[in-house]
Amino acid sequence: RIAAMELLICTPAAANLIREKKSYQLVSVMQAGRRQGMVTMTQALYDLVKAGKIEAREAYVRAPERAILAAMLTKDGIPGYADLPPA
Repeated sequence: RIAAMELLICTPAAANLIREKKSYQLVSVMQAGRRQGMVTMTQALYDLVKAGKIEAREAYVRAPERAILAAMLTKDGIPGYADLPPA
């Protein structure tokens, strides 16, 4: 077993979204904040696949945004999940 972790750093943009009860927009802030160390669950799963820690199939099953993960895996030519349903 290995942990896949999502990380949100409390930036002014993130704090503002939380304050305004717009938590559904936090994924966008996290994607934009990659350089600051923020990581979405989908990105964390992708990173684990790339590092050889988990199989693409397992990442795909666990991903909250399967279409995005599938696009990332396809771009890198990583097989092993295409036979699974999209959501």
